[in-house]
Order: sequence, then structure tokens, then C-alpha cells
Amino acid sequence: MPKLPKFGWKELIESVKEPLRLVIFGVVSYLITYFSGIDVQWAIVLTGVLRLVDSILHEYGKVKENSLVTGLTRF
Repeated sequence: MPKLPKFGWKELIESVKEPLRLVIFGVVSYLITYFSGIDVQWAIVLTGVLRLVDSILHEYGKVKENSLVTGLTRF
């Protein structure tokens, strides 16, 4: 009987991080557009902008070796 691989909690957590980031950015974007009186359709654009800033900060932190390696969400 073949040996089953160990269940990798670390891999599971790493795979869940990206959807969580998008949920966080989506909720923040929706709340900003809701309370500022802007059309809610702009929440999609704002989510994309936040995701772009997060990835830029993440890459910049890798290059500069500072605390910005985790981006905006810090995970």
C-alpha cells in the first residue's frame, strides 16, 4: 500500500492568504465608497489599486530587505 503524503498545514495557509487579501481589500474598498458617497462600482477599481500597491510594497520590501516585505495586509 502506498504511503500517503503528510497533510501540509503550512501549504494550506499559504494558499488561503491571497483570497483573504482580496476579501480584505474588497471590504475596505466597499466601505470607502459607501461612506464617501461614491458609486459602488468604483470599489472594484479601488480594490485593484490596493492590490497593486500591496504587490509593489511587497516587491520593494524584498529588494530593500526591510519590514515592507509583507505589503499592506502584513501577511
